[in-house]
Amino acid sequence: MNLPVLPSHGTPAAFDAWRVDLANWRPGMEALAATLGGGPVQLKPSGTVLVALLGSDRVLKLYPPFLHNHFGFERAALRQIGGRLQLPTPRLLHSGHHQGRPWLFMTQLAGEPLTAR
Repeated sequence: MNLPVLPSHGTPAAFDAWRVDLANWRPGMEALAATLGGGPVQLKPSGTVLVALLGSDRVLKLYPPFLHNHFGFERAALRQIGGRLQLPTPRLLHSGHHQGRPWLFMTQLAGEPLTAR
């Protein structure tokens, strides 16, 4: 995978300051998205990890190294509940690591985020 080199972020504050400018992480997310099938990339600037919507039905999440445990928990949860509940849940499509940063690629649920209200 030939992605732009991501800077190291020793602290959550340094990561938060860097992620405010979408231009800092757009090239990396677009390059990673291209390896996963591409599609129009829409960056989502809120939240604790880097999130991009790919088209209308897929989500790419890139975690900073200090949130590796969050990645592990979310990946395990998606593997356990994917398609097993009576209500819609995201389905894990792929996961991996790039430059010490874990990522998840999953389906997107229809609707609006709870934060939109």
